[in-house]
Amino acid sequence: MSAADLAAPMVYHCGVLPADGSVPRWTATAAHTGALDVGGTRLSHVVISVASYNVASSASSAETPSDAAAVGSGPTEGTTATSSSQIALAGVVSGTVVAGASKGTVAGFFFDTRDGSWSAAVEFSYSSDAVEAAVMFATASACTAQGAVGSGSLSITFAEQSGGGGGGLGGVVGAVKRCGKFAEEDGTYDFAVKGVSGELALDAGGVVVRVTDAQLTLHAATSTTSKPEPGFGDYLWKGKISADEVSIHLVSAGLTLTGSAEVVFTVSKGQPALKQLTAAVVLSYANGPVSLGGPVAVNWPCAASRPLIKGVVSLNINTEHVTVVDGSAKVGAPVQVDPGLTPLAFNT
Repeated sequence: MSAADLAAPMVYHCGVLPADGSVPRWTATAAHTGALDVGGTRLSHVVISVASYNVASSASSAETPSDAAAVGSGPTEGTTATSSSQIALAGVVSGTVVAGASKGTVAGFFFDTRDGSWSAAVEFSYSSDAVEAAVMFATASACTAQGAVGSGSLSITFAEQSGGGGGGLGGVVGAVKRCGKFAEEDGTYDFAVKGVSGELALDAGGVVVRVTDAQLTLHAATSTTSKPEPGFGDYLWKGKISADEVSIHLVSAGLTLTGSAEVVFTVSKGQPALKQLTAAVVLSYANGPVSLGGPVAVNWPCAASRPLIKGVVSLNINTEHVTVVDGSAKVGAPVQVDPGLTPLAFNT
């Protein structure tokens, strides 16, 4: 039984990569809705994560062995005419066991085309009111720079999420687990989720952020606990939600801004907390004869010295159909404002 034609978000790194193979040339992760047999174990709700590494052959005189080359292609940039390279794939297939004594449990298998091996994987899972994580990592007999590749699912529900708690932000996750000195230098875990969509409400609903097709990343440095195998809750996780397509709605001012944004958050002891929002957006607003618009920067949380919105916008007022009610009004007389107009409640 096999899986084919799966939709797998892919990330490809260009340029010269580290020669130690710590960064894969490309990664792809997909979910499989059907069942899949691996070594006699039948799995459902399958997640497949694959990473590509460039491996120089013993006869190669490559100057940059980590640079990509298609199998069977000619010389690549950064290599001599006599060099050769091979593409190696490594990944994890994980899912729920369908039958047998282990029915209902999560199992995973790691594969590596460099030696054609398949081996059992180790589960790293966590569950709280706000975080659901289930990731399978390849078992490793040695501590290497590239770490152990993993895949699974991740969901984070923020207390500030709007919409009545209609599910967390997350999805299919690709992950890396490091050990030893490599964990000390680069952190123990890195998680990445593509195609994240949802809403966050800041300032008790005063600022609503809607992200579409965003990327959510989580990074954990070394744990401070003395446990031999620290769990998810033993780490301080630093996260980001990056989106090129975002809309920010300022409820009190009736303003909607569109552009790109980055949300910074942390997860400590299973509880996520939003820390910062920065955005480059376009403001567009019209009220009666007044309209204004243009590119602005958004920074949250705001303060007296750090306004929520800052920028230079284009201000327009249309006096073409103005009727002066009292033509005898004098300069300096009190101005009567229509109470039905919405005040502009932002700082430029």
